[in-house]
Amino acid sequence: MRRSLVLLGLSLAACGGEEVLPPPTGQVTGALRLVWSFVDGDGNAQTCEEARVEDISLELGRTPELWPCSQGSVTYGNLLPDRYPVIAEAIAVSGVPRARLMTNAQVTAGSTTTFPLAFVIDPVASQRGDVRIPWRIDGRTPRAQCALVGADFAHVVAGSASIDTFDVRVPCVDGEVLVRDLRLGVYEPQVRLEAADGTRLFTGIGDAFRVEANQVIDSPVVNVVTRTGPPTQITALWTIGSTTATTACALVGGRTVTVATVPRAGIVPTSTTVPCSRGVAHLIDGVGVGTIDVRLSLAYGIAAVTSTLVEDVVVRRAQTSTVSFDFRPE
Repeated sequence: MRRSLVLLGLSLAACGGEEVLPPPTGQVTGALRLVWSFVDGDGNAQTCEEARVEDISLELGRTPELWPCSQGSVTYGNLLPDRYPVIAEAIAVSGVPRARLMTNAQVTAGSTTTFPLAFVIDPVASQRGDVRIPWRIDGRTPRAQCALVGADFAHVVAGSASIDTFDVRVPCVDGEVLVRDLRLGVYEPQVRLEAADGTRLFTGIGDAFRVEANQVIDSPVVNVVTRTGPPTQITALWTIGSTTATTACALVGGRTVTVATVPRAGIVPTSTTVPCSRGVAHLIDGVGVGTIDVRLSLAYGIAAVTSTLVEDVVVRRAQTSTVSFDFRPE
């Protein structure tokens, strides 16, 4: 008779009933305290953070309930003395189960039974990482630009070249998002600017990054370009010893030339590296408007580099500004 009463009470809870039948009058009940812990594949104790577990899902003959991992334990009271099936899962930040236990716990009348749940976290499964993805709009900080382009949200997703998916939507003005608990490997970030109703306005595709085990990495800045007219850009031209790059690069062993804007407030530093013999390079995204310093660096010989800073280059919207320099390798 006792067993049938236990099952009846638990089945009402599992079916979504508003209440669970109380135990019969005069029946002495007990309590069950479930305590969870984690070890890695070598038996070393881990914290919730080290195990990368956010929540614990517990099913005690009824609908599963989620409890914060940091809580460490939970107590179920008013239980009839009996042997109870316990199904427990350690849930990662991403919502993916990290480990699962199925066991039975005995409840004794008139006392609280403490029952340990020891999760073994698969070392391979725990090899996850986080990434911080920042974005700019036309090379400027989002706080001012979001309103100008009518963007309320930034929808950050993994592009088709990614090893796995992620999908996060945050206010555009946040300027960055931390994506947690990713599978290790290479990802291609996309930032889609959206209106309040979800209408997609503009999309920026960033450089690929690699998620490393148990680390928070910073991805390259994703610049979302919204202009529809001619680009704002800087064109850099160079010679070597007053000789054209086509001829001179071969003579000095010139390998590459890197052209980069110097960081300043509100502007995303932009760079490009091209073969020395090309003699010209263009910077477009992230240039911004105003007065900018530009650095040109020539890599030549076995491992030599010479560079120069061209200061106060005036950049105007929808126009091309040109800088020229004659390298003099030693």
